[in-house]
Amino acid sequence: MIGVMSRRLVDEEIAHPGLSALLVAESMAERKQVMTDLADGFVALPGGVGTLDEVFEVWTGLQLGTHGKPVALCNSQFWQPLVTGLVSMASEGFIRAADIDSVIVTEDAAETLDRFEGWQPPRPRWS
Repeated sequence: MIGVMSRRLVDEEIAHPGLSALLVAESMAERKQVMTDLADGFVALPGGVGTLDEVFEVWTGLQLGTHGKPVALCNSQFWQPLVTGLVSMASEGFIRAADIDSVIVTEDAAETLDRFEGWQPPRPRWS
């Protein structure tokens, strides 16, 4: 398992001892880019503002076609209020329904991995 942390966080926290490698980025933006480049897909577990930031960044990348990797929200009960809000935004014309449909919403890790199999990226928004 590869960990990617910003230098500031490495200096302030203890990195996970079970990592096979730890990559240190100079900024959070660089950290997110390294994680995006290394990832085969993205799975968000319940979290806070940082989690939302990362979810929206990789979802936007999928929408724009800068990557073609699956994005999943795992633990659907936690994520349901967000999904409901996104559906409302789609009904108002701010988000395409196809972009909402591109996000995988699952109950648990096993379902997430099952849904990743055979997943195909949607058509980028401006293609």
